[in-house]
Amino acid sequence: MVYVGLDEAALGPKLGPFCCCLTHFEYSGPRNVELYEILSGVICKTRDSSNRLQITDSKAIFSQSGGIEKLETGVLAFLSASGIPIPPSFFHLLQLLCPTTDLRTLNESPWFADCSELTIPISQSAYYKFDSAISKTMRNCLITMKLPKLRFISAREFNRRLERHGDKSSTIQGIIAPLLISVLEDDKANTHITVDRQGGRRYYGTWLQNIFPTRRKIAILSEEPRRSCYRIGNASIDFLVRSESSKLETALASMISKYVRELAMLLFNTWWEKRIPGIRPCAGYPLDAKRFLQELRNAVAIDEWGLTLVRQR
Repeated sequence: MVYVGLDEAALGPKLGPFCCCLTHFEYSGPRNVELYEILSGVICKTRDSSNRLQITDSKAIFSQSGGIEKLETGVLAFLSASGIPIPPSFFHLLQLLCPTTDLRTLNESPWFADCSELTIPISQSAYYKFDSAISKTMRNCLITMKLPKLRFISAREFNRRLERHGDKSSTIQGIIAPLLISVLEDDKANTHITVDRQGGRRYYGTWLQNIFPTRRKIAILSEEPRRSCYRIGNASIDFLVRSESSKLETALASMISKYVRELAMLLFNTWWEKRIPGIRPCAGYPLDAKRFLQELRNAVAIDEWGLTLVRQR
């Protein structure tokens, strides 16, 4: 059984990159069960008094006031437990997870110029307290995790894609399509893909047929208010509302996306703080972005950046 999860971070912000991640687990056990159930001895959804690692929706793990430590711990512990060496810097993390096309756009944004100098971990994370237990449990339960696949789309690149595709929905779908294609090209038996469903879209059959034109006809299994499910060959694809709260593979994809996004915003804010002392950091979301951009205008420091800085709606 192959479990694949896909989720994003920063669908709504006006500043900073759009990130999405695909996780890939292979399970050779005798039963088709959820990964949360199989790994329940070392992983939990909701924080409790046990020594288990919390893996869940990144919005439940991370807050600006609470800091990045819990989010970073979960991401690095799973990478390490899966035999993936922890990269020494943010640039090396992107190099490990992203396609080269995404890396080439880093040079367009001056705030990412020093991304190799941002060392990992950036917090007091004690991820190494969890990785051996997770690794042992995964091995005993016949689970392996493949290298996650990440898309890191800068604001400038997002705007280029938006201009090409014409609307935000098509732009996002164009970004995630290669991730889905990379999984389904293997055509392994019993592959189950869960994509966290955003917005009000409910019907994905035509889009799936367009990105897999050489495949057999895509079977529509259900198109319900909270779940749209399809079958392509040996694979099923669920577009599921709040899947990052019910599927470990999607929760981890959510956490990796958010972790990379927050590291990027740390670089972004550090760069601007060096040029405009006293400017308040920005998370990139619309209301805060409006305040931040006004402060840049007051400092006469915005006009030259244009589409490189602000993501268009």
